[in-house]
Amino acid sequence: MFRQRGLGHKVILDAGGWEVIKRFVELGLGVSIVTSICLAGRELLAAISLRDYFPQRSYGVVMRRGKQLSPQARRFVELMDPQFDGVGNEAQSARAISGRRPVADRRASMDFTGDDASLG
Repeated sequence: MFRQRGLGHKVILDAGGWEVIKRFVELGLGVSIVTSICLAGRELLAAISLRDYFPQRSYGVVMRRGKQLSPQARRFVELMDPQFDGVGNEAQSARAISGRRPVADRRASMDFTGDDASLG
């Protein structure tokens, strides 16, 4: 996105983990672009929406058709798709959420969207 807009940037430090990144920004060691899901609202940070600059991201769940899900995995999928009724209906569930056919013969996906935010 920076190159597309003719902007230069210099990466001095590449850190992993939201909490580490947020702490470095709180300490005044730079700025970061992160997804809004990592912001709890208690940070000493300013968030600026970058919706006009970065494309929206799409996330999905991929599961193996015909395999039993653990109770935890099943609950996770049910939170995103209340109509999910377990093994055997993944393809219908994927189409209902994403409006598309499953990504492959043995897989189904469910898409939902996330937003990006910038910290500074």
